[in-house]
Amino acid sequence: MVGSGPRWVAKARREVELGHARTVVARRPGPTRVTGHEHIAGRAAVYFLTGRLRFGDGGQSATFPSALAVWGARPALLALLDKALPGAWRAG
Repeated sequence: MVGSGPRWVAKARREVELGHARTVVARRPGPTRVTGHEHIAGRAAVYFLTGRLRFGDGGQSATFPSALAVWGARPALLALLDKALPGAWRAG
């Protein structure tokens, strides 16, 4: 997983397009705070997650809704993600 700033988003896209990585997944802020649209729209599958992420048994959740951008995902991987993220809405 890579960071969420615009430069990391551009790098994630480039690494897949150049063949340096097969698949890259980035956790992104939800739809109202997304930057780097030009590197995501039409280039990555995006899963808009319901609720706020909580890691392990942490007492607090993320302070913003999240999305996952997935570059280079083949249909079999997308099917697995669809199953693993039943409450998410996928675009792309």
